[in-house]
Amino acid sequence: MAGKKISIRLPQPPAEYEIAIGVGLLDSVGEFAAGRLAVGTRRIAVISNKKVFSLYGRRVLGSLALAGFETSYFLIGDGERFKNFRTLTAVLDFFAARGLTRSDAVLALGGGIVGDVGGFAASVYLRGLPFIQVPTTLLAMIDASVGGKTGINSHFGKNTIGAFHQPAGVLMDVETLRTLPQREFTAGMCEAVKQAAIAGDPLFS
Repeated sequence: MAGKKISIRLPQPPAEYEIAIGVGLLDSVGEFAAGRLAVGTRRIAVISNKKVFSLYGRRVLGSLALAGFETSYFLIGDGERFKNFRTLTAVLDFFAARGLTRSDAVLALGGGIVGDVGGFAASVYLRGLPFIQVPTTLLAMIDASVGGKTGINSHFGKNTIGAFHQPAGVLMDVETLRTLPQREFTAGMCEAVKQAAIAGDPLFS
């Protein structure tokens, strides 16, 4: 794999999965996916948003193609207001239009909203497709992409409709943080401090 990397195995039923963290890993996302998806998986649908895809989409599609995957992509709106039924339905319609089967997979490229919507769509389409998380914000890296929480907002409230759907793997390229707005980076650091405080010693000593 490209660049420096550390790997963490996270035990989560029904199967553990790997979290890869490093520099320059986007160029080897195809290799990463091939090692974590079932043999015979040939198609991957990438879910992202316009901003993130303009920065990293072509690199990810290129790496997946080099690994032998047929790819397609769908871009959702950027912002909390797009984390809703309308967006979810649009993603599911895209899956159906592309003819995805249980032998195919989903890859979420972006922040927490992309991961939540893409992961939830993967969890309900055909009763569940495998998916890869590729978070590009600090908050998504330390929270949203880990633990299998997926979902959307509704008139009942935030994250009121969702499912636990563990990813097949999580790839974090820390170089993506260089293009993160300061406000979003600060939000991620605040979450990191909060988690350290909850964990207690030695993280918060």
